[in-house]
Amino acid sequence: MEIFQRILISVFFLSFGTISLAQGLLIDSLNQQAYQRYRENVEEAKMLAYRALSLAEDGGLENRMVDSYINLGRCFRLTNQWGFCYQVLEQAIKISREAKYDTGLVNATNNLGACYLMQKIRFRKLLHGFAKALRHQRKQENQKGQANALNNLFLSLRNNNKTMILRSKFLNRATLVYEIGTVGSCQCLF
Repeated sequence: MEIFQRILISVFFLSFGTISLAQGLLIDSLNQQAYQRYRENVEEAKMLAYRALSLAEDGGLENRMVDSYINLGRCFRLTNQWGFCYQVLEQAIKISREAKYDTGLVNATNNLGACYLMQKIRFRKLLHGFAKALRHQRKQENQKGQANALNNLFLSLRNNNKTMILRSKFLNRATLVYEIGTVGSCQCLF
């Protein structure tokens, strides 16, 4: 659904007093815009994510709060603001666990792992997080998610000589996922 259409629907529902539905649509729209813009205009994406977070907190919409925190984490990661990045992603993980929002938990864990990978720290925790994301994606039968988790695992292992056997194992699995239809997620492996 186009962003403009979501905003119009939100305004329509607000005018009739259906606040939580309208608020949810508006928050989704803000989060979608933040995600689409974070690489091009990180400050604008941050502003959109903060606005979405504020509305989600006001409405007590935990899943949308998690999505907002993840968007903020992406922005902070892109600007190397590691302290803020870890803080918001750990908050997203905490809320995801409390709300039993598995998709948010996996996305936040993957993003936190990407931060560890970029900083080349917490190698064990990084691998654990990506492996956990892979298990969840398998359970959900999400092929794209599996390929992304395998890709992250492979990238984590590629520069470590002690992990040649594991690299081979994950590359073979990623190739299998690649062959069954998830091309975009595995491009950097080949």
